[in-house]
This record gives sequence, structure tokens and C-alpha cells, in this order.
Amino acid sequence: MSTSYLQNQFNSASPRGRGSVTELFVNDPIASRKMVIDTFIRAARAGNLASVAGFLDKDPSIINEKDEWGKTALMHAAASGHKDIVELLLEKDAPIDKQDNHGRTALNHAQTQNQTEIIAVLEEWPEKKWLRDTDCHRGLEEPMPVPHLINPRRGRGAPP
Repeated sequence: MSTSYLQNQFNSASPRGRGSVTELFVNDPIASRKMVIDTFIRAARAGNLASVAGFLDKDPSIINEKDEWGKTALMHAAASGHKDIVELLLEKDAPIDKQDNHGRTALNHAQTQNQTEIIAVLEEWPEKKWLRDTDCHRGLEEPMPVPHLINPRRGRGAPP
């Protein structure tokens, strides 16, 4: 299949028909894995949220794939300023610290393109993820339990 075939299929897919690009490529036995990855990354770069979500629904592992320059869909979406796609990819556990062939991360790409809104999302994401993944939803007024410190020099029954 030629690249122009892929471009025509991608461009003709309805952005409202969630998964329409996915159906064209993920379920197509002729389409190679590379073509599927390229189309997924192109959808992220173009801001096609429905297609990106469709790809992720069909094949969650595609989130880790890179193009020939080592860029992930997150890097392309960050550089292009597509906040909704960046947030979707982060929620689906896109690797935020993955580097391209030149050692740049999604944050570096957003900074290069002066995407201030994306920079803010990427900078605060690790903290948000940590809060979601751990049991630290205590109120500030509720103190954290502190274990008693034991003085190793004092034996049992020794004076303080």
C-alpha cells in the first residue's frame, strides 16, 4: 500500500465516527503494523480525538509505539497543542518520560513549540498521577500516622 492510499483513507475518515480510522486499519489484514502506527500517530498530530480513542480501544499497546524519528503520539500531540489528546494519552498511561531519537521528551517538544497550556498539563501530570495511584486522599486536617521512634541504646525497662 502506498502512503497516498493511507493519506486518502485517513483524510476521508469521519472525525465524528469514533473508530472509523481504526476500522480501516486495525481490522484490515492487509495493513501492516507500521501503517497502523503511522496512522495512529498522524491522528494524534492532527487532533483527531475520535480516531485516537478508537485506536486505543482496539489496541492499547499502540500507545508505546514510535515513528521513524522516535516520536510517540504524545510527543506529536504535545507539539501540536492538542490538549484533549494529550490528556487522553496520559490517562491511558502514555509514557511521559520516553525520549525520541534526539533525547527529547513530550515536554521538550511542547516547550519548543511554546505550547504553554500543554506544558502546564505535562508538568503537573506526575503529581496528579501519584495522587490517583496512592492512598493519599486524606484531608489536610487529618494527620498522617507517625510510628514511634525506638532508641536502640535503651533496652527494655531501661530509664529514658
